[in-house]
Amino acid sequence: MAWQQTPHLILLFFSSVVAAGWALYGVGLLRRSERQLHLVAFVVLSLAAAEWSFVYAFQVASQSLGTKLVAYRLLHVGAVTVPPAWLLFSLAYAGFEDWITPRTVAGVAFIPSALLIAFLTNPASIALTDATLVTVGDLVLLETGNGPLYTLHLSYSYVLLSAGGYILLRTALRQHHTFRGPSALLLLGLVLPFLVNVLEVAGLYPPDGVGINYTPALLAFSAFTFGIAVFRYRLLDLKPIARETTFDSMDEGVVVLDDRERVVDLNPASREILALDGYVVGRPVSAVVPRYEEISDTETAHTTLTVDRGGTRTFVEMRRSPIVTDDSLGWIVILHDVTAREEHVQKIERQNDHLDTFASVVAHDLRNPLNVISMRADLARETGEESHYDAIGNAVTRMDELLKGLLTLSRQGDTIAALEPVEIDGVAADAWSVVETDAATLTVDTKMRIAGDAGSLNQVFENLFRNAIDHVGPDVAVSVSAVDDGAGFAIEDDGPGIPEEARAEVFEYGHSTGGDGIGIGLNIVQQIVDAHDWTIHVTEGTEGGARFEILGVDLVS
Repeated sequence: MAWQQTPHLILLFFSSVVAAGWALYGVGLLRRSERQLHLVAFVVLSLAAAEWSFVYAFQVASQSLGTKLVAYRLLHVGAVTVPPAWLLFSLAYAGFEDWITPRTVAGVAFIPSALLIAFLTNPASIALTDATLVTVGDLVLLETGNGPLYTLHLSYSYVLLSAGGYILLRTALRQHHTFRGPSALLLLGLVLPFLVNVLEVAGLYPPDGVGINYTPALLAFSAFTFGIAVFRYRLLDLKPIARETTFDSMDEGVVVLDDRERVVDLNPASREILALDGYVVGRPVSAVVPRYEEISDTETAHTTLTVDRGGTRTFVEMRRSPIVTDDSLGWIVILHDVTAREEHVQKIERQNDHLDTFASVVAHDLRNPLNVISMRADLARETGEESHYDAIGNAVTRMDELLKGLLTLSRQGDTIAALEPVEIDGVAADAWSVVETDAATLTVDTKMRIAGDAGSLNQVFENLFRNAIDHVGPDVAVSVSAVDDGAGFAIEDDGPGIPEEARAEVFEYGHSTGGDGIGIGLNIVQQIVDAHDWTIHVTEGTEGGARFEILGVDLVS
C-alpha cells in the first residue's frame, strides 16, 4: 500500500485532535453533571468533526483506490452526523429542548442514516456513481460522482445547517448584549465550513475543480469556536433564551451592575417596583435605585426603602450580592416588594400601641372615677346626701365617655380599606348635624372632592368640631376651607388659638385643649389622617384661632 505526504495532512490531523479534545472535555463535564442536551449535542458534533477530519486525512495519505474508497465511505459517518448534530445543538442552545425528542432525532437522522446504509452496497449507484484517481500536482486524489441520494442528502444538510444558523441568529438578535459575543462565535464557526463546502460542491473551489476538501479542517475550527463559546462564556450554565425567560418572568426585581456599579441589565419587575421609565442601562446605580448607598459599603447587605408609585407608597426590600467572574467583579441587586408585609407589621405595631393605651386607661384613667364612685358610695351610705349620688353619676358618665372614645380609637388601627370620591362640604354638614352645637356656627367655603373614606372623614370633622366647641365655647364660629395651593383643606375657629409651644402635643393621647375633655378626639383624628397617608398640623387661624390643616389629599374631578 503506497502512501503520500503533504503539509495538508498536518492541518487535517491537527484539526482532528482539536475537535477530539473538545469532545473529551465535554464528556468529562457530562460525567460530573446532569445530562444537558446542548452539551450532548456539542460532544457529538465535535466527535463527528474529529472523525471526518481524521479519516479524510487517511484518505488523502493513501494512493490506493480501494483504500481511498473505504476511507471515503467511513468519513461519511462523521460527515452525515454534523448537520443533524448542529441543528440539535442550536435548538438546545436556544432553549427549545422540548422539541428534542426521540421521534425528532429519528426524523432528522433518517436521510443521513439512509445514505450510510446505501454506501454499503450502493444499489443502482444511488449514493456513488463513479470513483477514480486523479493527480493534482504531486498528490493522488479521489474524485467521485454523486448519486441521487447523495445529492438529496447534500440539499437536506444545507437545510439543517441553515435552520440551525437561523435559530442562532434569531437568538442573538433577541438576547442581551452579554450573550451576543458567544452567539457570534457560534455563527462564525458555522459559516466558514458551510461556505467552503458549498464552493467545493459547486466546483468553484479549488479552481480546477479537484483538490483538498478543507471542510473537515474548518469543522475542527468550528469545534474550537463552539468550545470557546460554550466553556469560556459558560453557556452550559445559562442558555440565553432560558435566561431571558427566567430573568424577565421573575416577580422579584433584578438589577445587574458592573464593577463600576453602573446598570448593565434589569428585568421588567425592577422597572415596575422602582417606577422607572426610559433607558437606564449605563447609568450609575445611585441614579436608578434610591438609597443604594446604604448597602454599598458591604459585600452583602439589605435595607428597606419606600418608593412612590403614582401616589401609592410601596415598601421594597433591597439586597446586594457580588458576582465574581475570572476577570471582573459585578453586583446583583434584588428588589422584593414587601408592601403587604410592612403594612401588616405597621398594623400590628398600631394594635400594640392601642393595647398599651387600653392598659394605660385601665390602670390609670379609669381608676380615678372608680375611686370617686367607691368613696361617694360610702359617704352616701353614711350621710344619705343626694349630692353624693350626683357625683357617682358624673363619674359613671366620665367612664362611659372614656370607654366610647377608647373603642373608637382602637378601631382606627386598621388601614383605610377603600377610597371613594368624598365631597368636603357634604361630609362637614353631616358631621355638624350630629354635634351639640348650641349657638355655634359653621361656614363651608369649598366644594372640593377628594379620595377618602367617607365614614372616617366624618369622624375627623366631628372630633374637630367638638374640640372647637369644648375649647372655645358654645358660640364659636367654625369655618372649613381649601388651603391656598389646593393640596388639602383646613378647619379653623375664632377662639384664642393654641400656643405654639403646645401644638406638638395636641394629638397625643390624653392631651385635652378643654378643661373637661378626655384627650382622645384629636388622637383619633391623627390616626385617621395617618391611615389615609395624609398629614395634619396646627397653625394660627385668620382671626387668631386654632387652624387644623390636613394636607396631601388627592383631588377627584
